[in-house]
Amino acid sequence: MAAVIGLEEKKKKRQRKMDREKAKKALALLKVFECASCHLKCARCGTQLELSQIQSLISGTPYRFCNSCHGEFSEFQKRVNGGSSDDLYWYNNEWLDMWRAWTNYQDAVKRFINSKEVIRLRYELGRG
Repeated sequence: MAAVIGLEEKKKKRQRKMDREKAKKALALLKVFECASCHLKCARCGTQLELSQIQSLISGTPYRFCNSCHGEFSEFQKRVNGGSSDDLYWYNNEWLDMWRAWTNYQDAVKRFINSKEVIRLRYELGRG
């Protein structure tokens, strides 16, 4: 009888360990998706967006922006394509570097979320 109780306890221990590992994986994945995929905040500055802003700004860029960041991103795109506004002198080379770094970061997050390992993790977590 003691052997049966011992086996049951081992089985429960193993299940608790698997549950902790699964919870750790789920939390790591949730953090990435929660931050990278929030549709209710500006993708750049994190400002809470009103529903009307989301609907009106969603078509113009690959990101959801508040009005301020949307304007800056539009100017960034113009400058990358060879245009510029001379009256906006503070949009200098460092500013362009900042926006390039931000868009590179966004691309890296997207590649990570779509990587085969993360897809595998989502599948494993979905199987229960």
